[in-house]
Amino acid sequence: MNKTRYIQELLLLILAVVLLVLLLNPFSFYMPTPLVMLILGLITALFAAFCVFIFRERGRDEREELHTNIAGRVAFLAAGAIALLGLFFQALSGSIDPWLIGVVAAMVVGKVASLMYVQMRG
Repeated sequence: MNKTRYIQELLLLILAVVLLVLLLNPFSFYMPTPLVMLILGLITALFAAFCVFIFRERGRDEREELHTNIAGRVAFLAAGAIALLGLFFQALSGSIDPWLIGVVAAMVVGKVASLMYVQMRG
């Protein structure tokens, strides 16, 4: 991978983190209006969708395809670990967010369905 691609990916990562921190507003360092939060949420969601679904999803050769698959697997494992930790700690507190259950269910169903599809196809 050349230097320009590293810089592009690093800038995308920094922008994604900045947008997520602005959306979360962890230390209440600004007081957004509901319209600002709506716009910021929409921009963050669209940018995250671009990063997750579109950016560098097609490799030009087998090696790049392998790298894309490895990156997807690591992302799936990281998201699954965080979702399961959240589910565990919410279960300890006694109130589980239905969205978290939905995320874990979607991850498991997606993985099983894709494995079944690949096995039936191949």
